[in-house]
Amino acid sequence: MKTSSRIIILAAVMMLAAGNLHAQGATAAISGTVLDPTGAAIPGASITVRNVGTAFTRSVISDDQGRYVAPELPIGEYEVQASLAGFQTVVRRGIPLTRRPPRI
Repeated sequence: MKTSSRIIILAAVMMLAAGNLHAQGATAAISGTVLDPTGAAIPGASITVRNVGTAFTRSVISDDQGRYVAPELPIGEYEVQASLAGFQTVVRRGIPLTRRPPRI
């Protein structure tokens, strides 16, 4: 019998932020927090980011507060997948990582 905690949707809220790591480089990062519908952090979730144009992937694990960072990603369009045993896998698509123009 499934308990309500097993049917809670994993990462009901995945806050994503993309930004430049290097002013002159062509890389960026994706970071976020994996939360359940009540707002509780989900530690130990497996996060996979995939560049949809090149199939480049990077995997990271959420920390004790549900936070994760996937640094030094090549510029492009990404999807992020969060999964953890006992929870529904969640995928967010259409995450563009772009290089910011230089400041003048």
